[in-house]
Amino acid sequence: MSFPKLLVISNRRCQAGCEDQSLFGSDFNQAGPSELRVAEATFDQGKRKWHLNLFPEDRSDPDNVCHASVGFFASITQAVIGGDQQSQAWIFFVPGYCSPCLEGLDKARQLQQKHGVNVILFSWPSDPREVVCDPEGAYRRTQEAAQLSAVALDRALSSLNRIFVGPIRQSGQCKDFRFSLLAHSLGNFVIQNLVEGSPIYRSDTFPFDNIILHQADVNLMGSQEWIKKMTARVRTYVTTNQTDAVLRMISDLVNPTRLGQATNGIGLNEKIIHVDFTGARNVNNEHWFFGDVIENNIINTFCSRIANGQIGEYCLYADEKEPGRFQAFPIEHFPRDYPR
Repeated sequence: MSFPKLLVISNRRCQAGCEDQSLFGSDFNQAGPSELRVAEATFDQGKRKWHLNLFPEDRSDPDNVCHASVGFFASITQAVIGGDQQSQAWIFFVPGYCSPCLEGLDKARQLQQKHGVNVILFSWPSDPREVVCDPEGAYRRTQEAAQLSAVALDRALSSLNRIFVGPIRQSGQCKDFRFSLLAHSLGNFVIQNLVEGSPIYRSDTFPFDNIILHQADVNLMGSQEWIKKMTARVRTYVTTNQTDAVLRMISDLVNPTRLGQATNGIGLNEKIIHVDFTGARNVNNEHWFFGDVIENNIINTFCSRIANGQIGEYCLYADEKEPGRFQAFPIEHFPRDYPR
């Protein structure tokens, strides 16, 4: 079995007969928003195209959404326990607003290539119609899709915990195994709805080494309460950029400041770390820090470390006046009205 792997778990509509990114459509699964299908994705470098191999549907075990791929995950588990070095680091990736399956796949491939991790992409229907004609309405409908996708996310994580993460950790032979969560932009709203939905959320739903809330498109006000409910084995990281162009556009639509725009007040304890990229070299208005865009060695090193489930803030500069807050360049404190 070759690594790194890229798997897709999706509650999108399946398009019969498709074997590329169009396999998963823009709407919810035909059977409802909590229904999931699993596929393995590979990229043909020569032809510059994706191939998706959909696992057959199997409803014989309704509690295990990955039932049809149990044998496949068993092979991966065996490789991890056997010490295959390329099989040790995994990211569960939840993309954001206006991310068709193709965009999610391309970002997942960036994670693979730049940070050397295996990726499980949770592709939810975040690409609304009529964005240009009715931007606020399109955004609100996608927020509703995020809320509806929280149950599907819970089912996916619970199933993975039973057949993949749990058996690996219970073996006691995998000190190098890392399984982390990367939620990007509006993907954080799916996470928030899972955590705040008390009938759904359970502490064992989050078996993650690092939880990375990346440029979160959620309300800053009240975010500390649901963030505190998640317990990472290593760290929870919240990244922000005050000049993030995407979040600035969205805050103009919905008014409240987004979590990913915050400048302070996020670091809650020694395991919940706020990393503020605002003003760092070559950051500008960037919204996605895990790809090939940022020419900044400090930020790239940080992102690679946390993507691999390691502690990342050692390469950053700590804010002595606000514990838990870090920057990619030396901290300087100015009066509140001084432009940064």
